[in-house]
Amino acid sequence: ASVKLDHKRVVSMVRQRNQLPLIQRYLKHVQNNDIAMINEALNELYVEEEDYTSLRDSIDTYGTFDQISLATKMQTHELLEFRRISAYLYKMSKRWKRSIELSKKDSLWQDAMETAAESGDSDLAEEIVRFFEITKKHHILFCCLLIHLLPFF
Repeated sequence: ASVKLDHKRVVSMVRQRNQLPLIQRYLKHVQNNDIAMINEALNELYVEEEDYTSLRDSIDTYGTFDQISLATKMQTHELLEFRRISAYLYKMSKRWKRSIELSKKDSLWQDAMETAAESGDSDLAEEIVRFFEITKKHHILFCCLLIHLLPFF
């Protein structure tokens, strides 16, 4: 007879003992079930290990997790790539303005412009143009626009 493990219960028990790294292989093996508790445990481990590549893969592949909670935890991370993922998570949650704020703070101009474009909100797009105008960063605006418009020529 086959015994089925309750994945949520396993994570809960191991988390209580503060031993998640011990079951990381197990978590990866069962992540294809796309269970929030599994995804959140693995994402937490990736942040602790500073493995932003695996974190981004996990986020893109398995969408069942608290996106805003993870974004909030990472928005002040010391590594740029984690702050960038934070902005990405806000964008995924359609919190356009917060995503753009974080991108601008880290000088990720292209990310900010792409988010404004994806939002479809002309006010956000105008706000970014005004930001470049006020901060005298015309050359950055020009380069980013050129990159996006070049395929049309």
